[in-house]
Amino acid sequence: MKRYATIKDIARELGVAPSTVSRALAGSSEVSEKMRTLVQEKAYEMNYRPNVMARNLSSSRSGVIGVIVPEFETGFFPRVIIGIQEELSKAGYRILITQSGESAEKEKENLDLLLDNMVEGIIVSVTKEGGNEEAFQRVIKSKIPVVFFNRVYNLPRASKVIVDDRTLAYDSVVHLLEQGCRRIVHLAGPLNMQVAKHRVEGYRDALAAYDIEAGYTVMEMDGISLDNGYSAMKDILAGGSDIDAVFCFNDNIAVGAIQAIKDAGKRIPDDIAVVGFSETEMSTIVEPHLTTTAQPRYQMGIEAAKIMVEQIMTKGRDLPTNLTLSAKLNIRESSRKK
Repeated sequence: MKRYATIKDIARELGVAPSTVSRALAGSSEVSEKMRTLVQEKAYEMNYRPNVMARNLSSSRSGVIGVIVPEFETGFFPRVIIGIQEELSKAGYRILITQSGESAEKEKENLDLLLDNMVEGIIVSVTKEGGNEEAFQRVIKSKIPVVFFNRVYNLPRASKVIVDDRTLAYDSVVHLLEQGCRRIVHLAGPLNMQVAKHRVEGYRDALAAYDIEAGYTVMEMDGISLDNGYSAMKDILAGGSDIDAVFCFNDNIAVGAIQAIKDAGKRIPDDIAVVGFSETEMSTIVEPHLTTTAQPRYQMGIEAAKIMVEQIMTKGRDLPTNLTLSAKLNIRESSRKK
């Protein structure tokens, strides 16, 4: 990780007091123009960056909230952002949006970028790679509010807006069981993600409720794209598996699975029923139309923004808010056998 020079580092290099460097960087008239120039040149040379989090503790308002999302490919996050933007606009805030391309390293860079731009708070859904818990914890400790949504870290004093992934996954698999399916495979997201773990738990709960404990088949995916779903389903079918249903981590994986099933000459849902998760726009475009859980994406954005404004207004005095929103399984042709 790149190391940034501190005021003490610059002072040591120049042989002056840290207070002199601090005043020079602030443009104080107490320091000569020659010294100010010398300090600024050395700061640039040594890759100095101000401690934004410390500065935020006493700074005036910027009126900007940072938003970090893991990707834009699935279509899930743009609708959430619309809700965030509309609600924050009502409260007089602007937003600065970044996306991480599912990279933890890029997510950390985005976090630093937002802090450099003096945002008053950060609304974030984390990448599938994870690993930035400590970075966000440092932000929270610096009194900058953080609100997680959808994909979250369980950190002290961090608020979150989620759905009950375990129960919703359970309902999805029970629907397949009620259609007569018994050999149900789950194409799971990366299991370092909390949402993926909860959906696996719901899948297993449903099979156990129907005494099909021996039927667990969970395939953990490296990625969560349409191509990932296609490749995984192609491999399953090529291996001679006699599955009669697939429950997918998200709609992208489900749409990829549908194409692989069609390419194998099998019928949906007669031979293999398919259920997705998230209710993206693809669910009613793909043929057959996809059964999937409709997460309240727009409302998720609104609620995350409301919590952020409340956290700023109360200066974090209130306990963090953990909000679980309702969602609905929309049953369509991809799984309806009865």
